[in-house]
Amino acid sequence: MTLGIIGEVKLKQVNSSQLKWDPTGHPLWFNGLEQDLYLVIGHDEVRHFEISFQKHLVSGGASKAIQYGHIKSDEGRSHELSRIVHYQKDVPSEIIQNSIEIVESCLDLEPKIKFGIISYLKGFSFGTNPLRFDSSLTSYVPLEKRDLPTPKLKTHHIKKMLPKHLGLKVMAGLITLGSIVAYYSMEYSKGQEFLKMDERMSPSYIDKFVSRDGDLLTVDSQNRSILHRTAPYISSVNDEQYKAFVHLLIQYEMDPNQFDINGKTPFYYMIRNYLNPPKAVKSHTQYRDEMYLVIGQMSKLGLKSKIKKNQDDRSAWELAKEDIRLRELLQSRP
Repeated sequence: MTLGIIGEVKLKQVNSSQLKWDPTGHPLWFNGLEQDLYLVIGHDEVRHFEISFQKHLVSGGASKAIQYGHIKSDEGRSHELSRIVHYQKDVPSEIIQNSIEIVESCLDLEPKIKFGIISYLKGFSFGTNPLRFDSSLTSYVPLEKRDLPTPKLKTHHIKKMLPKHLGLKVMAGLITLGSIVAYYSMEYSKGQEFLKMDERMSPSYIDKFVSRDGDLLTVDSQNRSILHRTAPYISSVNDEQYKAFVHLLIQYEMDPNQFDINGKTPFYYMIRNYLNPPKAVKSHTQYRDEMYLVIGQMSKLGLKSKIKKNQDDRSAWELAKEDIRLRELLQSRP
C-alpha cells in the first residue's frame, strides 16, 4: 500500500482555543489533499504529533510511545469528541514509510523538527528521544506573543464594515450555537454521568461506553476513556475498577496501552503505588499485600508482555519484580 503525495503539505492556521493537548504549547498544522500533520511543540521539544491520511492515524511525542490506528469517524479538528480511533498493537512498515513521505513534503516545517519526527518514526532506543532537542526551536512562539490583538479601526470604518441586519444574524448564530451545545450535552451525558460515578464502576456499567466495533469511547473533553480516571487507583483484586479493567481485557481483547495517561499506562501507576503506597493508606503492609495480588493477576493476564514499548512501565516492572522476589523469598523461609 502506497500513498501518492501530490505537491507540498502547506502550513495552516490553528485556533489555539481548540487545542486539546497542551494550552501552553504551540500548535502547528500542515494540510494538503488527503493528508495532514498536526503537532504541538514546546520551546525545545515536540510534545505531540498526529499524521493522518486515508483514515490512518499515526501519533507520538517526546514522552509517548508511537501509536497507530484507524479513524472510525472524524467530523474535523474542531469536533475531537466525535472521533473514534481503533488502535492496533503494531505499526505496519508501509504506514511508517507513508508517514515519513508526508513529513518530508512539509516544506515549511523547521528542519530540526522534520528530521526529529522522521527519526522517531524509523525507531529509536529509549533515553535518546529524537523529539527532544538541545536548543530552542525557531518555530516556537511563546504564549504571550501569540494571538496579538489587531490595531483598532476608527468608528466610521467599522460602521462601513458591518453587514445589514447584523442583529438578526447574531441572534440566528446564537440559536445555532445553543442547538450545537445542547446536542453535545445530550450526546455525552453518559460521560458526564460517569465522571461522578468513579466508585460504582462495574463490568455491566462500562459496556455502555464500548462501541459496537468494540472500541473504547471517550467520555470527556480531554479524550479520556472511562478507565483513565479509575485504573490508577486500583488497590485490590476486589475493586470494581479492577474487575472492569479485566472485563475489558478479556471480553473485548483490548490492549492496556491504549488507556494511556500522560505517556504512562495504568499498569505503571499500579506498580508505582505498590512500591510507594499513598500516605493516606492506614496500613502499608495490608495495602502492599493487596497490590501484590493485583500485580500477580495482571501478569497472568499477559500484561507483562505488553509493556515492552513503554520505558516507564518497563522500569517500574523491574523494580516490582525484585521486590516481589524478595517477598516470596522471605515467605518461603521457616
